[in-house]
Amino acid sequence: MADRHERIEYLDELKGLAAFLVVLGHLVTAKQEYRGIYNFIYSFHMPLFMFVSGVTAVLSFRRQVFSERGQLSSEARFGGKWNYLARRFLNIMVPYLSWCILLPVISSLLHGGGVNWQEEFESMFVTNTAYWFLPTLYGLIVSYMLYVIIADFVRRKMGKGCEEGSDSLPGKGFWKWKEGLAVQLFAWCVTAALFLILYLLTEYQLFRDMIGYMIPFSLAVLYTENGWVKGLFHKKEMIILCVFCYAALFPQFDFDHASVGTSLRRMLLGMYMIVVLLYLFVDRKLPGVLQKMFTFWGKYTLLIYILHTVMMGWCKPLEGMVTSRVLVFVWYCLLSGIICSLCCIVGMSLSHVPVVRILCLGKGNRR
Repeated sequence: MADRHERIEYLDELKGLAAFLVVLGHLVTAKQEYRGIYNFIYSFHMPLFMFVSGVTAVLSFRRQVFSERGQLSSEARFGGKWNYLARRFLNIMVPYLSWCILLPVISSLLHGGGVNWQEEFESMFVTNTAYWFLPTLYGLIVSYMLYVIIADFVRRKMGKGCEEGSDSLPGKGFWKWKEGLAVQLFAWCVTAALFLILYLLTEYQLFRDMIGYMIPFSLAVLYTENGWVKGLFHKKEMIILCVFCYAALFPQFDFDHASVGTSLRRMLLGMYMIVVLLYLFVDRKLPGVLQKMFTFWGKYTLLIYILHTVMMGWCKPLEGMVTSRVLVFVWYCLLSGIICSLCCIVGMSLSHVPVVRILCLGKGNRR
């Protein structure tokens, strides 16, 4: 149990870092003098968030199933997935829908004019441009449940039984790792193929976003379900290799050059950086002040992702306070931290009102 709590702590820290980088990335967007920093941030910050969300998805699903059934039987996994999807819908999609309706109304009241609801609903349900990461994240959680179903089905057909579980489950045996990995990879390939078919049939943007971020998300599931994969991530040789590969590939990366090659480079760069960050945050540990700061932001990432653009608008007059290029970037870092903290303070305030907490934070922003 202690290890599980330790995992949650570093997950909050990594989520806080990802949220901070989102704000900083938006502050330096379109500023040519910070082009390298912009590309650096966008090379890994969203793959990092999706990876952390994948680890959290596995841990929270297991925690729910164990608490409800006491053991990870096939019946528990198949029955628990519907409750899990419902809870995650409350955690992610209810706040998403609430803020998508609430913010345009608030904006119209403050600035006058009406709300073009047709445009708003199109951005929510067609183009997936309104806080795209939240429906994409929920879609990936749905894909994880589909992966669980497929993997359990294959194991039963192979005569292994779901009850054997994986090597990271306490008190459970694990059949040969090659066999286990083959089932897991097969399940993810089938899952990805199904969503690819859905995208080809519908050309729905959400499915396209899901397919791209299924790479870090599925890798996070493999990382969490297999002790040997986790160990591989934390080997010094792997960390050195990832640093070298990132340094070699990064000069070829331009986030604004939209192409399939750019997307693939981003996912590769994201994976390399994730290995390095796991080493820094888990093996080396951050100073106490940074740990507390990132953990604080990590508890309210949903509000940071949604409200930071509003906060940036309020803080716009502060951007010109410093003129030196180096000092401006330092100021942008401080301003990003201030914006993240303000969003968290809003989250803490909203959490005291039960109905508002459910609608705007997703049941108190619990996992």
